[in-house]
Amino acid sequence: MAGETVSSGDLVVLQTKKPIGGVHYYIRMSNLGGLNDLRTTLRALQIDNPAVVNVEEINAATSGSKTFWRMLLFQTCQDYMSAEPKFRAEDVVAFYHKEAEAYLHLHLSDVSNGIAPCFRLSMRTSDKARKKSSWMWKVESTQPLMGADKVRSGEGHLYRIKHVITNTYLKRNGEKLEVTFDYRDKSTLFAFKQFNRDADTDELSLNLLAFIRCAKGSWLTQVDEDAVTKANYVSREEKGAVDDRVRERLAKFIETDMVPERDALLVMPVRQASVASVVHIRRAMLSLKDYQERLQEVDDCADDSQPGDRAPKDFGPQATQVLEITDECYATVQGTLRRLVINCTIDQVRLEISIIRANRAVHICT
Repeated sequence: MAGETVSSGDLVVLQTKKPIGGVHYYIRMSNLGGLNDLRTTLRALQIDNPAVVNVEEINAATSGSKTFWRMLLFQTCQDYMSAEPKFRAEDVVAFYHKEAEAYLHLHLSDVSNGIAPCFRLSMRTSDKARKKSSWMWKVESTQPLMGADKVRSGEGHLYRIKHVITNTYLKRNGEKLEVTFDYRDKSTLFAFKQFNRDADTDELSLNLLAFIRCAKGSWLTQVDEDAVTKANYVSREEKGAVDDRVRERLAKFIETDMVPERDALLVMPVRQASVASVVHIRRAMLSLKDYQERLQEVDDCADDSQPGDRAPKDFGPQATQVLEITDECYATVQGTLRRLVINCTIDQVRLEISIIRANRAVHICT
């Protein structure tokens, strides 16, 4: 009934508070009746997450069967408004290895080339220093209830660590650190441990040290410089990465009861403006890449025309396909290019220009 307290886990019907045109509307989920084109929806949302496997419509209705929604608490209002520098799930952070003076790093092109994450040297340690998109990681809770709660240390609290620009998840493969698109892989589960043994709480804080441990017990460490050439897995150099031993160190997992203190990672917050720019560029790249891939699916055709020849009266099947794809993608692609061009001419958004350059994404636009 109206005015009753709603608790987490309750089933509710979402309805307009005041009538519109004399009737109340409620939010309903319904089948699109065969029009649920998954690819079109992903293009409109500018996402490519493989977890999205189906599309249903959400609309407002005045009659018909009602949809019941289960309300789950994501974060308490008190926690959301708190100014404490606590480390919370859904936060975007950078992991800084103080001993190696390097960030946990993954380049956009590394994913397509099968290159593993590594630690990359950098002295950008102040809060205001711009963090590269390759250093941005989002910590996700495995629990839908209180999904944005404080990150806690201990084996009983498991999390996934997602790379923002590539949408991949860290995973353990033996002693290797790798990434995968499949968030359901149990090798993507990790726990944190407090660096401070005398801490009076299991809650982690930003700008403090912590260890990363996989669900099976091994610890994430940085490979010593002398051991890089002895690593028993394919090197970054063999897979096309820049072989810069001065700036890059490999990451691996070790089985040990006592993790070396030097492998503690500083959990550094990332400014919201930087995160927003990365997400914007990533979505723009997905829109352009989708258009590019669809054009590549069109079969090649021989062009026997000569300069000065009149245009044919009828287009061939390939040309017709190109026109149909362009017509379907025009609004998204044209809007994306317009925003990118305008942003690249504004001095205040040089961050977005550097993100495009750093991820070698210019070729997608050409």
